[in-house]
Amino acid sequence: MKSSPALARVLVPLLEAGSLPLSKVSGRVQEELKGLVDAEVLAVERRGAGRRYVVLQEVALQSWAARLFPEGLDAALTRAQSRREAVRQRRDAKAARAADTEAVLLRGMPGAVLRRGDEELEIGDWTLRAGFGAMELGAGEAWCFQGLVVVVENLEPFRWVETVVPALLAEGGLAVYAGGRMSGRLLRWVAKLATEGCRVLHWGDYDPVGMDEFLRLKSVCGGRAELVMLEDLEGLFRGYAKAELLAGNAAILARLRGCGDDEVEMVVGLMDRFGGGVEQEAGVL
Repeated sequence: MKSSPALARVLVPLLEAGSLPLSKVSGRVQEELKGLVDAEVLAVERRGAGRRYVVLQEVALQSWAARLFPEGLDAALTRAQSRREAVRQRRDAKAARAADTEAVLLRGMPGAVLRRGDEELEIGDWTLRAGFGAMELGAGEAWCFQGLVVVVENLEPFRWVETVVPALLAEGGLAVYAGGRMSGRLLRWVAKLATEGCRVLHWGDYDPVGMDEFLRLKSVCGGRAELVMLEDLEGLFRGYAKAELLAGNAAILARLRGCGDDEVEMVVGLMDRFGGGVEQEAGVL
């Protein structure tokens, strides 16, 4: 296969953000990616009125890209590397391949402290005063944390996460807002926390995408991530199962059936039994 700059421009956001709308991918590049979809390295999911590519196997995609672009994706691109450089070079911020930093929302429980070198940031106190905290990923050395970390898919549950995971309060833990699919940058940061001794939990929708995100996180955390299982999850499926959460996700659901994770396979069984998934907001009703 010819390694075209157009393909490189698609692979970079896929690897960094984990997904990309089909509307941003030319027909020619879609043909080039067809083998990855067939191999379940990528999946095509329907989101609202459109469809998007979603990365299912990040390591496999990285290996595939490295074979096509041995000099590296950055070297294969002729586009600007950041929005400010895109304006400087092309008078168009949208010509940038990606932002060079990322903002991440956090909720620190009382006593939670972020550390970076000799610096300390009392994120627990900040959250108590302002409701949320935030940090920047991608600009220099990242902040570190020791303790319990819970990654939360959606914003409203993120606001109330400690009522569902009381261990956060008991242990002075940290909640991290994923905002749907985790970006590659965020995924790598949480994985680094796991390797440094943090206990990592994932709380998302109980649907194919939510379970897939949990497995994606677990794979980069050396198997150390755990799934938040709501109390009486079967009762929540009985009352709130939503068929639309399964639509367009047949490929992901089929792969989840043989994933080998007992809790994920139990959730898949509930999806099959009740014909739908459950949004995580059901846990804070």
